[in-house]
Amino acid sequence: MRIYTDINLELKRVIVTLAGAVGLHDIHEIMSTSEKAQITSFPALMDARQAHVRFSPEDLAQIRGNLQSLTQRFRVAPCAVVVCDSTSLANVEAASLVFAGLVRVAGFFDKREAESWLGWDTAAT
Repeated sequence: MRIYTDINLELKRVIVTLAGAVGLHDIHEIMSTSEKAQITSFPALMDARQAHVRFSPEDLAQIRGNLQSLTQRFRVAPCAVVVCDSTSLANVEAASLVFAGLVRVAGFFDKREAESWLGWDTAAT
């Protein structure tokens, strides 16, 4: 798994590019980095078009527990995840249900749709 993070302080947005198999450890690393950088309130676009997103119900429960802890200390902005296959999209949609009430998560095939959902001016990206 490769993770590249682009933080734009001026526009208050984060773009995380993922490649390879996305696992539980990778999500924990992204959450930890966001907390340390104090950017949890920035809307995030996770570009996983070159990655495979698959989580077990146990993985999602563990991520939810970490999100509960995080949301007690910080505001957590919405996250749009761009994927390239229907299995990854189904996993993102399952995650959005599990994380409901903590953070808004949505999956997309189209990056511009994801940016629009986040309220970003697509001309600025």
